Amino acid sequence: MEPAPASALLPTQAQILLPLLEALDERGPLTPKAAADAVAEKLGVAPGVRQSTTRYRHGDGLIRETNVFERRVRWTRQNAVLAGLIGKDQVGVWELAEAGRKTLTQAKPGIVYAVVTTDLGTVLWAEALSALGYIEDGSLRLILTSPPYPLNRQRAYGGWAQDGYIETMLRHMDGFRRKLMDRGSLVVNLADVYEPGSPTLFTYQEQIILAMQQRGWHLCGRQMWASPAKPKTTPYVTKDRQRLAAGFESFYWWSPTARPYADNRQILEPYSESFRKRYLMNGGQVSLSRSGSRQTWPGRRFCRDNGGKIPYNVVNLPDESSRGPYVKFCRQAGLPIHPARMPIEIARTWIRFVTQPKEMVWDPFGGSLTTAAACQELGRHYIASEKVLEYIQGGVERLRLAGASPETHCSFIEGLRLPMAPARA
Repeated sequence: MEPAPASALLPTQAQILLPLLEALDERGPLTPKAAADAVAEKLGVAPGVRQSTTRYRHGDGLIRETNVFERRVRWTRQNAVLAGLIGKDQVGVWELAEAGRKTLTQAKPGIVYAVVTTDLGTVLWAEALSALGYIEDGSLRLILTSPPYPLNRQRAYGGWAQDGYIETMLRHMDGFRRKLMDRGSLVVNLADVYEPGSPTLFTYQEQIILAMQQRGWHLCGRQMWASPAKPKTTPYVTKDRQRLAAGFESFYWWSPTARPYADNRQILEPYSESFRKRYLMNGGQVSLSRSGSRQTWPGRRFCRDNGGKIPYNVVNLPDESSRGPYVKFCRQAGLPIHPARMPIEIARTWIRFVTQPKEMVWDPFGGSLTTAAACQELGRHYIASEKVLEYIQGGVERLRLAGASPETHCSFIEGLRLPMAPARA
């Protein structure tokens, strides 16, 4: 078998962008050649690929020769200039723009890069609305996500202000609908928040429910996540003593159809030992007559073992442990720990309930990649988009723990599965 040509082994622009920004941040300003050398070092580009050249016809009609890798780095730099990430004023010297320094953390609107791939999925460094254009219409069985809550003050991971929050959320959901299958599901985690400067609740959840109904969505159910460890730091609870501590968050289940695909036989819970002894081992429900004798009858209740009990729509789960593997990894790697993490068991339940193996799931606000990790475990294809780069880096550890191996390219900035912007080669 003939070896692949050097051009086929070249990193893509999506793979080059982040190492280029990092190199300019660490060593810049740099000449184009020095920048190309730094990127090649970061990506481990083979010497043969790094030195590969090609001939082309210049605008003056003459045949000239150029370094293929350096040309691709220049194109990446040019698109980064257009995006405002690299300065454009100096000739022959590349320097990171202030926006570029911020983009090492926050994805720029309209710019989408695939930074992680596994055998089952892709993680996009992008804002949710920017990622929409790279997902095929009608391809998703499930969108499972926890979007930013309406905040009175900004947090490290960003958020949406209460003013205009409902309009922003509905704009996202309108885009989500096009991506779902006919019997697909949208599951969204929302929590109670207070009105600014008041102990009264902001009724955004109720307003969204009514607006979604007017847009043709069907509210198929709700799940309450109760956690005994939720913080009680709200001043209306701990200082003014005017309110009870919030102990739950809600998951709202919508679908474009009144009958989305779902099968609760896939999420049955084990019978309790008392239920087994009282009913199943005795052949079903037993009734006592007035005289005290036991009465039995054909087809009595609880006489058949169905493999488990149907779960209720209230789940009691603690927040993720501060000593868990994800948190431990982030601390060791010096990465920020996402402060609003969904328990992975909730993601597993929804995925098993409303999807089948090999179907596609998207988490538009991927956070620490909890939904992606659950899909990796359960054999579902997935896309996760997240705008904060460091959260993706920490979430990669979840994917490894879920079974993604180095052979499946579960590492930062490796491999591509979707056409990425900028599209220019």
